[in-house]
Amino acid sequence: LVRTGRGALVYTDFETPPSGWTSKGGNWSIVSGGYKGNALQGTDDNKNKGIGGASQYYSTTSFSSYTSLWVSTKVRLISGAGSAGIYLISSNLNRLYAIEITSAGTVQVRSYNTDVKGSWKILGSKQITNFNPSNWYVIVVSYTVGKQVSFNVYVYDTTGTQVATLQATSTRRVFKPTYIGVGVDDVTALFDDFIVSTTDPSYVTVTSLPAANYNVTVYDSSGQLVGSATSDKSGTAQINVVTDIVVGTGTDGSIKIYSGSNLVLSYTAFDNILGGDTYKYVPSVYTATFSDNAWLSNVIELFQGNLTLSFTTNTSITLYISINGVQVYNGSFTAGSYSLVVPLPSNLLGSTSTFNITLYIVSSYPFTVTVQSLGVTVFGYFSDFVEKALLVGTGTNIYFYNV
Repeated sequence: LVRTGRGALVYTDFETPPSGWTSKGGNWSIVSGGYKGNALQGTDDNKNKGIGGASQYYSTTSFSSYTSLWVSTKVRLISGAGSAGIYLISSNLNRLYAIEITSAGTVQVRSYNTDVKGSWKILGSKQITNFNPSNWYVIVVSYTVGKQVSFNVYVYDTTGTQVATLQATSTRRVFKPTYIGVGVDDVTALFDDFIVSTTDPSYVTVTSLPAANYNVTVYDSSGQLVGSATSDKSGTAQINVVTDIVVGTGTDGSIKIYSGSNLVLSYTAFDNILGGDTYKYVPSVYTATFSDNAWLSNVIELFQGNLTLSFTTNTSITLYISINGVQVYNGSFTAGSYSLVVPLPSNLLGSTSTFNITLYIVSSYPFTVTVQSLGVTVFGYFSDFVEKALLVGTGTNIYFYNV
């Protein structure tokens, strides 16, 4: 089984504080009690430091070049009377769209400082069937920006049952979201399974199966079933994973293919399985995985970096490169020698000091790949390159950082 597509641009299971995220207002921390593993907990502190008096926690990756995206997260309300959900934020951090679950049992779309200047406006609201405030709910939203911003919102419970749908439109002072994350307004809430994707993250697709009626199942790393589906006459199976879009706790996971009761293939992900992934069944395939770690000491902040790789291969291969579980590169190569320079995405920088690099190699033929060099080069601030000086007459300490 070969992964041929991934729609995810940013994702996190909130097992640890995600790199490249920041907050505006509120109190945010990683806590136990997630849907699986840990969760992000956010509390609106009502100090009006966030946009619109709410509190936001968001990825600093810029999505301003996209006019259409999918976003999903799980949310569970803990206390308070208000709302929590997905926040789409403008480049200058003064306008937003919010797609939220409310303590009154509705899903709503609101805008701030957009349809009404300087104020909130509810653009649409729908009651959630059999709402229970102690339950987890999955929000999936697709948005498209043109002369207006259109939202299609779907809400599911943890059995995968759709419990609400909503369409809404923003028509005045519209903007393309630059930052995407989560937010709370007058509540404390938990979040899990966050993803921003170019494709619908509700499904994992497997193609090129030999015929119809092959059963395809997706499991998390602990062996719990996430979803299953049967292939159609074109040999395609679309597995609904809406209950666990960042499968398991964001690492490993497996896909199994059956013909009747016979196991045809068992595939274990070299990094993770995400909603929006596409895989191809290849009857004869050879694979290999190589991992290594790069450590940096005394990191204060990283703002640019590259992975460098030189290798030779004796036949045609497809190479996937992941760092800290995030795929950063994939490409196909014929027999020969190659040197790659792969820029590191901003969500892998920040204060990161350990880079776990995984090479996953796939070929239709037996292969020999020789790695000549593999490394990470970064630019940033490091405490071992700090000179301390005393500004005469003021007693103010000044620190000079050498990059």
